[in-house]
Amino acid sequence: MKNRLFCVVISLIFCTTAQAFVTGWSDLAFGIGNLTHQAGKVASDVGSVSYFDFRPVLQLSYRYEFSKEFSFIPELGVTLPETSEDETYSTLYAFMNAPLAWHYDYWTIRFGPGFFFTRISGKGGTLRLQNGATFDEFPVPNGTATTRNLTWNLGVQAAFDKEWSARFDLSVLKLFDSKRRAVNHLLTLNYHFGAVL
Repeated sequence: MKNRLFCVVISLIFCTTAQAFVTGWSDLAFGIGNLTHQAGKVASDVGSVSYFDFRPVLQLSYRYEFSKEFSFIPELGVTLPETSEDETYSTLYAFMNAPLAWHYDYWTIRFGPGFFFTRISGKGGTLRLQNGATFDEFPVPNGTATTRNLTWNLGVQAAFDKEWSARFDLSVLKLFDSKRRAVNHLLTLNYHFGAVL
């Protein structure tokens, strides 16, 4: 009898906790936009750097509400694969973020950690490029390599209505390394499906 009562009590606690967990998920959102990787660090031409790159990105997030003002919004994002101008390698960027958010009226401020992944795939071989006044052979990546970076993210989102919003995020890579620190920025237009669980 005691074992049955214990099992019933544990089951009720589990079901109540599971129901509370499921009901906290309130908004699935899909976004499309643009990602600039390492703004101001990557050379676009000789003597200049790029602060904005055209790099389409797809993003998916799901909000878990702690209260009306605060939530947790885990998200995944991926860029479309891009091929180098000489077609010797391709690059794919992806991210996983876990920001906490504060909501006020139609504004949302987001802050939290994340991971940023860069995958480079190459065919191998060499490429002949100009090196000063002469030409030299440079190796081309052979195979696939993926890098992972911890990021710290800060963003703001403005809701136009219940279904549409726009968002701007900054992601700092290598925050504590002053020589290698870099900033990505992300701009997306998002469609909100609401709760789907």
